[in-house]
Parts: sequence; C-alpha cells; structure tokens
Amino acid sequence: MSQDPPINLDGRGSPPAAPAPRAGVEDLTRQVAELRRRLEEAEETIRAIREDEVDAFVVSRGEAERVLTLESADRPYRRYVEAMRQAAVTLSRDGIILYANRAFAQLVMRPLESIVGGPIGPHMAPSSRPVLSEVIARRPDGRGEALLERSDGVVVPVHLTASGPTEEPDIVCLVITDLTDQRRLAEVTAAERLSRSILEQTVDAIVVGDRSGTLIRAGAAARRLCGRDPIGLAFDAAFPLRPCPGPKGRDDETVAAHRSQTARS
Repeated sequence: MSQDPPINLDGRGSPPAAPAPRAGVEDLTRQVAELRRRLEEAEETIRAIREDEVDAFVVSRGEAERVLTLESADRPYRRYVEAMRQAAVTLSRDGIILYANRAFAQLVMRPLESIVGGPIGPHMAPSSRPVLSEVIARRPDGRGEALLERSDGVVVPVHLTASGPTEEPDIVCLVITDLTDQRRLAEVTAAERLSRSILEQTVDAIVVGDRSGTLIRAGAAARRLCGRDPIGLAFDAAFPLRPCPGPKGRDDETVAAHRSQTARS
C-alpha cells in the first residue's frame, strides 16, 4: 500500500510550492501591448487609404526600396481639367464651389484658394444669375450665354455648359468658355461685311490700298473702270493717270491761268 506523505504539524517539513515567476506575466503583457500597437497601426493605415490620404507606399526589398504611387480613377480626369484652356468648376446643390481649375481663377482674376468653398453667384453679373440657375436646372444638357464679373469690375461674356454625374445628382459640373475673342471677331466680321456692301453698292469707283500702294479692296464701279479685278495690283498699274488736256487742246497751265484771270475779273 502506498503511504501518504507525513503531515507537517510543526511547520518544519518541506516548504510549499513557489508561485509562478512574474517575469512570464510581464513578457505576456509586453506581447499583448505590441500586438495592440500593430493592430492600431494597421487600422490607421486602412483608414487613411479609404479616405484618400495616402499618395504612395515605400516598399522594402532587401536593401532596395521602391515607391509605389497610388492613383485614383479620377486623377487623370483632374489633370485633364487642370490643363484645359476653358474654365471649369464643380458646384454643390447650394451653388458652393467645390473645385475650380486655374483657368477659372485667371478668368475671374482671383486667387484660386479664395474661390474654392465660396458661392458661384458673386462671380456672375447680377443680370446673369437667373441665367446660371436656368442652365443648372436643365443639366445634363444645360447651355446658355451669360456675363461673368471679374475682380476689377470688367464684365466678360461667357458660354455656360452644365452637366453632372447621374450617380451624384447633387453635383454640378460647369464649363465656362470666354467669348471675348469670339465677340470681337464677330464685330470685325460685321464691320468688314458692311464695308464690302458699301463698296459694292456705291456708283463711284472706290478702292482701298495699303501703305505700299497695293490695292486691297475695290468696289464694283472700280472693277468696271479698271476692266479687271485690281486687287493685288499697284494703283498706278491698275489706274494709270495722265494729265487731262484743257479746253480746245490747251494744257493744264493755260487752263489754270485762264481760270485765275476769270476769277479776278
């Protein structure tokens, strides 16, 4: 039979078992803290990626490091809009400018940072604000002509085109085209058309020449007088002039003397 160990009645027997060392608990605590730190770092990285706060990653491969650049789907579109010669803005439902390219800032002659976050209304002439509202209401095919007001008070004629993504109906994309050169060209064309009409309808022979004496315009009467189209010819070649003989064959000096004598008498 097995014998039970003797009971220590006087306290002088074998000592009780020692407790677990604290070093093991502290090691586990450090490991848990490290794992928690790594988890928080991973969660923060995922959050930054989701909120588009990360532009690139640095990846280590041995002793070499590579930079991997992230590029969203709309980044090429943003680059295209920035390079446009036309002004472009993105508006919220309330008309707040969410985005504007540099062409718009140059058109209104204001710093870009002072434009984004502000309303579009103050950049339009007061008489054109209803036009802007109508163009936006007719998107994605909203079009119209309006007047833009620069920071120096000069009013610029513009053409507005409003569109917007179907998946975001509260977002308005507005393209603004400066019509200043087009209007000036139209005015010059109208003036040219008027002058040509006058030249064609007058009964007098009228020609226009440049500083070198080359004819650049000629009316119908001038073409009939010349017998051909004189455009591009020197005036003397198109209309050779000779002294006109006076009455009864007298020369110009005799006629002039006769007129002078008649005037004195």
